[in-house]
Amino acid sequence: MYTNNALSAGVGSRFYNVVWAIPEMRQMFVRRMRTLMDTLLQPPGSTDGIFETKMREIVATVDPDPADPSSWTDGDLDAARWGFHTNFVANRPREEVERVVTNYFWPRRAFLFKTGSGRPTFNGVPIPDAAQTNVPGMVAIDSLDFLPMGNTQSNEYVVLRNTTGQAVDISGWQVKGQIGYTFKPGTVIPAGSGLASTNYIGLLHLVKDARSFRSRASGPTGGQRRFVQGNYDGQLSARGGTVNLYDATNLLIATYTYAGAPIPSQQYLRITEIQYHPADPSAAESAAIIGVSAV
Repeated sequence: MYTNNALSAGVGSRFYNVVWAIPEMRQMFVRRMRTLMDTLLQPPGSTDGIFETKMREIVATVDPDPADPSSWTDGDLDAARWGFHTNFVANRPREEVERVVTNYFWPRRAFLFKTGSGRPTFNGVPIPDAAQTNVPGMVAIDSLDFLPMGNTQSNEYVVLRNTTGQAVDISGWQVKGQIGYTFKPGTVIPAGSGLASTNYIGLLHLVKDARSFRSRASGPTGGQRRFVQGNYDGQLSARGGTVNLYDATNLLIATYTYAGAPIPSQQYLRITEIQYHPADPSAAESAAIIGVSAV
């Protein structure tokens, strides 16, 4: 159990090397790493963290209290069947869990949460010093397209902009209103100007249909190195409306209201059928509709 492993695993893989070479990818990785450190691994000093608590719950089902031993538990039966490798200590499951807690989790926390000299980095990019604090406005709803060219509604999109100077982890955040979407774990918007000259880094395009979005006739479209997520539920109304962005705790981060531009067929009542001579009601219908008679 290596407690001070570097974050860049898989050295020598051509695929990994291509991924690591992308500066914004490094931003996204360390930001997400910090989130998982805070929420799952938990900081140094945690004695009953999520991982060790779950491990102790599991081992209690296979290795009961030493004060009440039994040769019929899963742990004992496994040891009796397979024995112990000569290079390892003959620990029972409960003892081994505590070894992992003491010899791995505690020093691993100290290593990952270290700041200053010797802090861990991902290809030169350090893990953020602090947990992400969500505040309104840190991500803005920059623009949207409610009436795509050609009236192809599957080409709709909403653009989110990272307004900070650091990558923002939006895992579990939700877009609500006329459309609905929950961002999957690991969704991070890197910091950037959002300009074409920098490949739109700093923007996230939330789309109605990713396949359709990539085939749009004009930008934003596929082949422009845009960061795309989707597909969202619902549809942006041409009559106007409001789209809201909430973080995972339901804190309102951003809101965007637009006036819309309904086409004539959306503005006015349309008569599509005239029932000029409906059939006479049946006896059963007449009996069921009390007080109504044919004229």
